[in-house]
Amino acid sequence: MWNPPMARGCQVPPGATGFHRARGGQTLALTVAPIPAIWRPSIPWWRDGPGQAAAAGDAGHERVLAVLLHGDAAFAGQGVVAETLNMSQLHGYRTGGTVHVVVNNQIGFTANPVDTRSSPYCTDTAKGIQAPVFHVNGDDPDAIAQVVDLAMDYRQQFHRDVVLDMVCYRGTDTTRVTSPATPSPCCTRRSRNMPPWPGSTATSWSAMGLPSG
Repeated sequence: MWNPPMARGCQVPPGATGFHRARGGQTLALTVAPIPAIWRPSIPWWRDGPGQAAAAGDAGHERVLAVLLHGDAAFAGQGVVAETLNMSQLHGYRTGGTVHVVVNNQIGFTANPVDTRSSPYCTDTAKGIQAPVFHVNGDDPDAIAQVVDLAMDYRQQFHRDVVLDMVCYRGTDTTRVTSPATPSPCCTRRSRNMPPWPGSTATSWSAMGLPSG
């Protein structure tokens, strides 16, 4: 495991490696990329995908999968995202298809979308490489599971990037300055009156006669 120096004043993920044993008995090696500083993205680190794939004997990109997590404002606003997408099919930079998961709380870093981008969706950057984008309700675990299956099928079939836009909301305040109620008071008021997704999912499963405990 690589532990880079911590950024002063900010607690940032140092990265980690480990193994996960699936129900079927398969062992999956996992690596969480380090983030050297809170404003310094880890995307370029993942663009060593060809090297990692070669080290794992995965020239066909069947055994090594890159999954990148983004915020909605970061996906639309960080130039490194567009650059990475543009390089995704270039020889020497291919990863066999990266799965991009956008946690879309609709206010980015405390600003409404109308004040942060000119496009309707935060994922419109991916249109430049014709990557499919799946918009899904972040409060619906069943829908998310289905979309993940679709995204994985696409990646494994075509070995190209695919994007999951998980539309949700920010329910807690980081500080008073970054409260979601500042840019979006109506949405925040409604979201705080919504039941947490575990309870609403259990209710819907019970209505369908499925186990919910």
